[in-house]
Amino acid sequence: MAASAKVDVTVEMRRINGKLSEHFAFLNTNGAAPDGTKISCLHCKKQFAYRGSNTSLTYHLQHKHPMQYQRIAAEERKKNDDAKRASIVNFVSTQSNKPVSDRVCEDLKGAIAQWIASSGRPVAIVEDPGLKTVLRVALQNQNYTLPSRRTIDNITARMYDEKLQEHRKTVENCTSLALTTDFWTSNNNESYCGITGHWIDGDWKLNSVTLGCMRVEERHTAANVASLYSQFADEWHIADKIRCIVTDNARNMVAAISRTAFSHLPCVAHCLQLSILEGLKASDASPLLAKCRHIVGHFKHSAANTTELKASHSRVQEDSSAPFHKLQQDVATR
Repeated sequence: MAASAKVDVTVEMRRINGKLSEHFAFLNTNGAAPDGTKISCLHCKKQFAYRGSNTSLTYHLQHKHPMQYQRIAAEERKKNDDAKRASIVNFVSTQSNKPVSDRVCEDLKGAIAQWIASSGRPVAIVEDPGLKTVLRVALQNQNYTLPSRRTIDNITARMYDEKLQEHRKTVENCTSLALTTDFWTSNNNESYCGITGHWIDGDWKLNSVTLGCMRVEERHTAANVASLYSQFADEWHIADKIRCIVTDNARNMVAAISRTAFSHLPCVAHCLQLSILEGLKASDASPLLAKCRHIVGHFKHSAANTTELKASHSRVQEDSSAPFHKLQQDVATR
C-alpha cells in the first residue's frame, strides 16, 4: 500500500469493517463519494491507498498511535480468552457424567497430596477453579469435587509418618553414619536447625536423608547447640553410630561439638570459600572486584542496558550457537 499526503476531509464517511472501524474510514473528499480505493486515519487524517488488506493500516496504528493500538490488542486478547474459557466450559458441560469410583477418588487424593508435598505447593491450591476444571475434564465428570484442605493436610501428615518410620528402620540397620547440620532463618524470622544423615547401605549405595528440621527458640550458644545434638542422637538411637558431625567453622558450632562425644569435621565447601576470600584479600584484588561489580551493576539495574547487551551478543554471535549468559553479581557466600 502506498501512502500519500494528508488531505482535507468532509464529515461524511463510510467506515471500514472489522476491528479497525473506529480508526479508519473511507471519507468524502472534494465533494466526491468514497469509491473504496482511498482510506484515511481518523486520528491524524493521513490517507492510504486501500486494496482490501489491513496490514499497513495496523502497522500505521501500532507505530503512530500506540495507545489506540494497545486498546485494540487488549480487546483481542480478552475476546480470545473469553472464547477459550467458553469452549472449556462448553466441553465440560457436554461431557457425560462418567461415574468416578471410590478407588479413583482415593488415588487422586493421594496423588494431589504427593504433588503438593514434593513440589512445595500451597495446600490452598485444591480450591483453585482451574485445577477443578482440569480434573473434571480428565474425569469426564462435571460434578467431581476436589478434596478439602483438611483432607490433604491429614493425608500429608500420614505420608510423613510413614516416611519417617521407613527412615527409622533404615537407620537402625546401618552400622555407621555421618551428620551434616546447619542453622537457618525462615522468612518469618524463625530459627530452624536442619540435620541430614549420610550412610552407605548393604548395596554400597550412598543415602542422604533429612532426619530432622527443628525449630529452635533458644540462643545458639555452644551449650544449647550441644544439648540439641545430644537429644537428637538419643531420640534416633544413633549416638554410638555417629562417626562425625560436619558443620561450618562458626565458633559456637565448633565449641558445641567439642562438648559432645562426637567427632567434628569442618565443611570443605566453607573452608574453600574462606580460603578464596583470604586469597583475594592477600592479592589486593579489591579494586578489580569493585570495577567488575560496577560493570555488572550497570546492566543489572537497567532494562535498556540489558537489552542493548543482548543485541550486541546477537550481532557478535550470529554465526555461532553460543547461548546468552546472564551476568551474575558476586556474593561472598556464593
